[in-house]
Amino acid sequence: MFLTIFCRNTTIPAKPSSRGYKYDLNSCSYPVGVPDQVEARNAASGHGFSPARIHYLGVALLLLALTLLVLGSWLLFIPLAALALLVLAAPFWPRAQLFLPIVCHGPRRGGKVALTFDDGPDPETTPKLLDLLDKHSVSAAFFIIGDKAEAHPDLIKAILARGHEIGNHSQTHDPILMLRRKRTLLKQIEACQKTLVRFGIAPLAFRPPVGITNPRLRPVMKRLGMYIVVFDCAGRDVGNRRVQGLADRILLRVRPGSIIVFHDRRPAEGIAVEEWLGEVETVIRGVKNRGLQTVLLSELIGRPVMELFRNGPNPSNTES
Repeated sequence: MFLTIFCRNTTIPAKPSSRGYKYDLNSCSYPVGVPDQVEARNAASGHGFSPARIHYLGVALLLLALTLLVLGSWLLFIPLAALALLVLAAPFWPRAQLFLPIVCHGPRRGGKVALTFDDGPDPETTPKLLDLLDKHSVSAAFFIIGDKAEAHPDLIKAILARGHEIGNHSQTHDPILMLRRKRTLLKQIEACQKTLVRFGIAPLAFRPPVGITNPRLRPVMKRLGMYIVVFDCAGRDVGNRRVQGLADRILLRVRPGSIIVFHDRRPAEGIAVEEWLGEVETVIRGVKNRGLQTVLLSELIGRPVMELFRNGPNPSNTES
């Protein structure tokens, strides 16, 4: 065991974007996937093993336990218990990267940050959010739930037409998805992919629901040619249930290279959408006042977040 560990039909006018790439809603052919590119994606997505600091800690604990075993000391149970706790806690601490490589932030030098929005699209928030981002000429990455994309296709088109990026956030956003079998993980992530390719895109970045990971996710990412992106700057909004003070909490944590996360969903009862938008705008202005530049997620991390298709294969020929 230890050796394995180590070795959302709302219409929004589509404004052409002057930021990033140019997305043409009329030029896509909507493929389901491009299997022959998976190996190339894997090579660019860091699926080869690369040790993180936590791996060295784990090895050190294991070696300490072995040394104590040789010495016949009962104290060997202390490093073994610490190692077991490390393994149990790792799924809830994705930035530790115990089980698989994960993008948590961009370079700390360069003065750039990225905005990301989870759980959308939502007809109550997405249209106004897109207008706000246009107002400030800011681009963002939206990690989309497949079921919501099917329910609100015009919102997905608007997100893309305005120059933003889209990532995969699973099909249904099961909060305990990472506690389920590998087959279920694959089904959820692949279903979201097949939903989004109807818009002419194939996300390469996946953000797990609730930010939890597990060892079974690594082979799924490898099979789909994807990689994981989480964040290092959150306002602890509990899915927009705790909006007051959101901007202050984020601005206390933001620094160069930060991946900032918000939730693109209607706030809890009693909280106006405008209040939430005001917090987002405060963050945008606060980041700028700190001399930081907000860029596309792909620019920050140096790898594509999604692929755009213009002349792709027929979906019926690519489904597996």
